[in-house]
Amino acid sequence: MQPIRRAAAVFFVMLLMLIPLAMRQKKRVFFMQTPYLPAALRDASAKVYAMRWAECVSDYPPAVRLLLAHDHLIRRCTYDADAADCHSAYGTIINRRAVCDGYAAAFALLAGAAGIRCMIVQGTANGIPHAWNLAMLCGTWYHIDCTWDTPSSETASPEHVWFLLSDAEMCRTHSWDTESYPAAAGGRYSYAAAVREAAALFPAADCPTVGFSAGEKDTESENG
Repeated sequence: MQPIRRAAAVFFVMLLMLIPLAMRQKKRVFFMQTPYLPAALRDASAKVYAMRWAECVSDYPPAVRLLLAHDHLIRRCTYDADAADCHSAYGTIINRRAVCDGYAAAFALLAGAAGIRCMIVQGTANGIPHAWNLAMLCGTWYHIDCTWDTPSSETASPEHVWFLLSDAEMCRTHSWDTESYPAAAGGRYSYAAAVREAAALFPAADCPTVGFSAGEKDTESENG
Protein backbone atom coordinates (compact mmCIF):
# COMPACT_ATOMS: atom_id res chain seq x y z
CA MET A 1 0.00 0.00 0.00
CA GLN A 2 1.34 3.39 -0.95
CA PRO A 3 2.20 5.76 1.95
CA ILE A 4 -0.57 8.22 1.07
CA ARG A 5 -3.22 5.51 0.91
CA ARG A 6 -1.91 4.01 4.15
CA ALA A 7 -2.13 7.39 5.88
CA ALA A 8 -5.65 7.95 4.56
CA ALA A 9 -6.73 4.52 5.80
CA VAL A 10 -5.30 5.21 9.27
CA PHE A 11 -7.03 8.60 9.40
CA PHE A 12 -10.35 7.02 8.38
CA VAL A 13 -10.09 4.40 11.15
CA MET A 14 -9.26 7.12 13.68
CA LEU A 15 -12.27 9.15 12.54
CA LEU A 16 -14.58 6.18 13.00
CA MET A 17 -13.16 5.65 16.49
CA LEU A 18 -13.99 9.26 17.35
CA ILE A 19 -17.70 8.90 16.53
CA PRO A 20 -18.67 7.40 19.94
CA LEU A 21 -16.61 10.05 21.69
CA ALA A 22 -18.30 12.82 19.73
CA MET A 23 -21.69 11.41 20.64
CA ARG A 24 -20.87 11.45 24.37
CA GLN A 25 -19.39 14.93 24.54
CA LYS A 26 -21.58 17.95 25.24
CA LYS A 27 -19.03 20.39 23.85
CA ARG A 28 -18.89 21.61 20.27
CA VAL A 29 -17.33 19.34 17.68
CA PHE A 30 -14.79 20.90 15.34
CA PHE A 31 -14.52 19.83 11.71
CA MET A 32 -11.74 20.27 9.20
CA GLN A 33 -12.65 22.10 6.01
CA THR A 34 -10.49 20.88 3.16
CA PRO A 35 -10.99 19.79 -0.46
CA TYR A 36 -8.25 17.16 -0.17
CA LEU A 37 -10.02 14.54 1.94
CA PRO A 38 -10.95 11.31 0.11
CA ALA A 39 -14.67 10.96 -0.65
CA ALA A 40 -15.16 8.34 2.08
CA LEU A 41 -13.68 10.67 4.70
CA ARG A 42 -15.80 13.59 3.52
CA ASP A 43 -18.93 11.45 3.82
CA ALA A 44 -17.87 10.20 7.26
CA SER A 45 -17.17 13.76 8.45
CA ALA A 46 -20.65 14.91 7.38
CA LYS A 47 -22.23 11.90 9.11
CA VAL A 48 -20.37 12.59 12.36
CA TYR A 49 -21.59 16.18 12.23
CA ALA A 50 -25.18 15.01 11.64
CA MET A 51 -25.02 12.53 14.52
CA ARG A 52 -23.71 15.19 16.87
CA TRP A 53 -26.37 17.66 15.77
CA ALA A 54 -29.13 15.06 16.14
CA GLU A 55 -28.05 14.35 19.71
CA CYS A 56 -28.61 18.03 20.51
CA VAL A 57 -32.22 18.00 19.27
CA SER A 58 -33.24 14.48 20.31
CA ASP A 59 -35.62 15.68 23.05
CA TYR A 60 -37.68 17.89 20.74
CA PRO A 61 -40.84 16.89 18.80
CA PRO A 62 -40.26 15.75 15.18
CA ALA A 63 -41.70 18.92 13.62
CA VAL A 64 -39.40 21.06 15.74
CA ARG A 65 -36.42 18.90 14.76
CA LEU A 66 -37.23 19.50 11.10
CA LEU A 67 -37.58 23.24 11.71
CA LEU A 68 -34.21 23.33 13.46
CA ALA A 69 -32.55 21.33 10.68
CA HIS A 70 -34.04 23.64 8.05
CA ASP A 71 -32.91 26.83 9.80
CA HIS A 72 -29.54 25.39 10.75
CA LEU A 73 -28.58 24.62 7.15
CA ILE A 74 -29.83 27.93 5.81
CA ARG A 75 -27.93 29.91 8.44
CA ARG A 76 -24.82 27.80 8.02
CA CYS A 77 -24.56 27.54 4.23
CA THR A 78 -24.31 29.99 1.34
CA TYR A 79 -25.53 29.17 -2.17
CA ASP A 80 -22.45 28.84 -4.38
CA ALA A 81 -22.40 26.92 -7.66
CA ASP A 82 -18.62 27.30 -7.99
CA ALA A 83 -17.66 25.83 -4.62
CA ALA A 84 -15.91 22.48 -4.16
CA ASP A 85 -18.30 19.66 -3.20
CA CYS A 86 -21.27 21.97 -3.77
CA HIS A 87 -23.48 18.98 -4.68
CA SER A 88 -22.87 17.09 -1.43
CA ALA A 89 -23.87 17.11 2.23
CA TYR A 90 -20.20 17.66 3.06
CA GLY A 91 -20.10 20.77 0.90
CA THR A 92 -23.20 22.11 2.63
CA ILE A 93 -22.35 21.25 6.23
CA ILE A 94 -18.56 21.48 6.38
CA ASN A 95 -17.51 23.73 3.48
CA ARG A 96 -20.68 25.79 3.92
CA ARG A 97 -21.05 26.37 0.18
CA ALA A 98 -23.56 24.38 -1.89
CA VAL A 99 -26.34 24.28 -4.47
CA CYS A 100 -29.80 22.75 -4.30
CA ASP A 101 -28.85 19.07 -4.32
CA GLY A 102 -26.19 19.74 -1.69
CA TYR A 103 -28.79 21.41 0.54
CA ALA A 104 -31.18 18.50 -0.05
CA ALA A 105 -28.50 15.89 0.73
CA ALA A 106 -27.54 17.68 3.94
CA PHE A 107 -31.15 18.08 5.06
CA ALA A 108 -31.84 14.40 4.44
CA LEU A 109 -28.73 13.53 6.45
CA LEU A 110 -29.73 15.70 9.42
CA ALA A 111 -33.34 14.56 9.37
CA GLY A 112 -32.35 10.89 9.13
CA ALA A 113 -29.88 11.26 12.00
CA ALA A 114 -32.70 12.83 14.03
CA GLY A 115 -34.89 9.78 13.42
CA ILE A 116 -37.19 11.26 10.75
CA ARG A 117 -37.83 9.60 7.39
CA CYS A 118 -36.64 11.90 4.64
CA MET A 119 -35.78 11.61 0.97
CA ILE A 120 -34.38 13.77 -1.82
CA VAL A 121 -36.72 14.78 -4.64
CA GLN A 122 -35.28 15.39 -8.10
CA GLY A 123 -37.42 17.56 -10.33
CA THR A 124 -37.69 21.09 -11.64
CA ALA A 125 -38.61 24.49 -10.19
CA ASN A 126 -39.88 27.09 -12.62
CA GLY A 127 -38.64 24.76 -15.35
CA ILE A 128 -35.05 24.56 -14.05
CA PRO A 129 -33.57 21.28 -12.69
CA HIS A 130 -33.88 21.35 -8.93
CA ALA A 131 -33.71 19.18 -5.80
CA TRP A 132 -35.52 19.39 -2.47
CA ASN A 133 -36.87 17.04 0.21
CA LEU A 134 -39.86 15.04 1.34
CA ALA A 135 -40.07 14.36 5.08
CA MET A 136 -42.58 12.30 7.03
CA LEU A 137 -44.42 13.51 10.13
CA CYS A 138 -46.97 11.24 11.80
CA GLY A 139 -47.33 9.10 8.70
CA THR A 140 -47.81 12.02 6.28
CA TRP A 141 -45.23 13.33 3.82
CA TYR A 142 -44.42 17.02 3.43
CA HIS A 143 -42.22 18.97 1.02
CA ILE A 144 -39.32 21.10 2.31
CA ASP A 145 -37.11 23.26 0.08
CA CYS A 146 -34.19 24.75 2.01
CA THR A 147 -32.69 26.28 -1.13
CA TRP A 148 -35.76 28.34 -1.96
CA ASP A 149 -36.09 29.36 1.71
CA THR A 150 -32.54 30.77 1.68
CA PRO A 151 -32.76 34.59 1.80
CA SER A 152 -30.90 36.71 -0.74
CA SER A 153 -28.94 38.41 2.05
CA GLU A 154 -26.62 36.30 4.24
CA THR A 155 -27.58 38.38 7.27
CA ALA A 156 -31.33 37.83 6.85
CA SER A 157 -33.27 35.19 8.76
CA PRO A 158 -34.34 31.95 7.03
CA GLU A 159 -37.64 32.07 5.19
CA HIS A 160 -40.30 29.37 5.66
CA VAL A 161 -42.42 29.69 2.53
CA TRP A 162 -41.34 26.22 1.35
CA PHE A 163 -41.49 24.39 4.67
CA LEU A 164 -43.95 21.50 5.25
CA LEU A 165 -46.00 21.90 2.07
CA SER A 166 -48.42 19.51 0.40
CA ASP A 167 -48.27 18.36 -3.22
CA ALA A 168 -51.04 20.82 -4.09
CA GLU A 169 -49.05 23.72 -2.65
CA MET A 170 -45.69 22.62 -4.05
CA CYS A 171 -46.85 21.94 -7.60
CA ARG A 172 -47.56 25.62 -8.20
CA THR A 173 -43.85 26.16 -8.86
CA HIS A 174 -42.20 22.71 -8.63
CA SER A 175 -42.60 19.67 -10.86
CA TRP A 176 -41.54 16.06 -10.23
CA ASP A 177 -42.40 12.52 -11.26
CA THR A 178 -45.30 11.82 -8.93
CA GLU A 179 -45.08 8.09 -9.68
CA SER A 180 -41.55 7.96 -8.22
CA TYR A 181 -42.30 9.65 -4.88
CA PRO A 182 -44.92 9.24 -2.16
CA ALA A 183 -47.87 11.61 -2.17
CA ALA A 184 -47.72 14.55 0.23
CA ALA A 185 -51.33 15.11 1.19
CA GLY A 186 -50.60 17.69 3.86
CA GLY A 187 -52.73 18.03 6.94
CA ARG A 188 -51.82 18.65 10.55
CA TYR A 189 -48.39 20.20 10.09
CA SER A 190 -47.26 23.53 8.69
CA TYR A 191 -44.64 26.12 9.58
CA ALA A 192 -47.11 27.75 11.97
CA ALA A 193 -47.78 24.41 13.68
CA ALA A 194 -44.05 23.75 14.08
CA VAL A 195 -43.55 27.21 15.58
CA ARG A 196 -46.38 26.59 18.05
CA GLU A 197 -44.69 23.39 19.20
CA ALA A 198 -41.37 25.20 19.43
CA ALA A 199 -42.91 28.08 21.39
CA ALA A 200 -44.15 25.61 24.00
CA LEU A 201 -40.53 24.58 24.53
CA PHE A 202 -39.00 28.03 24.13
CA PRO A 203 -41.68 30.58 25.13
CA ALA A 204 -39.24 33.48 24.89
CA ALA A 205 -38.94 33.24 21.10
CA ASP A 206 -41.18 32.46 18.15
CA CYS A 207 -38.47 30.35 16.57
CA PRO A 208 -36.10 28.57 18.97
CA THR A 209 -32.39 29.20 18.95
CA VAL A 210 -30.37 27.03 21.27
CA GLY A 211 -26.90 27.52 19.90
CA PHE A 212 -25.32 24.67 17.98
CA SER A 213 -28.39 22.47 18.04
CA ALA A 214 -30.73 25.06 16.53
CA GLY A 215 -28.36 26.23 13.86
CA GLU A 216 -27.23 29.52 15.28
CA LYS A 217 -24.76 31.22 12.95
CA ASP A 218 -21.50 29.37 13.51
CA THR A 219 -18.16 31.08 13.59
CA GLU A 220 -15.60 30.35 10.90
CA SER A 221 -13.24 28.94 13.54
CA GLU A 222 -15.44 25.85 13.85
CA ASN A 223 -14.26 24.67 10.46
CA GLY A 224 -10.60 24.52 11.46
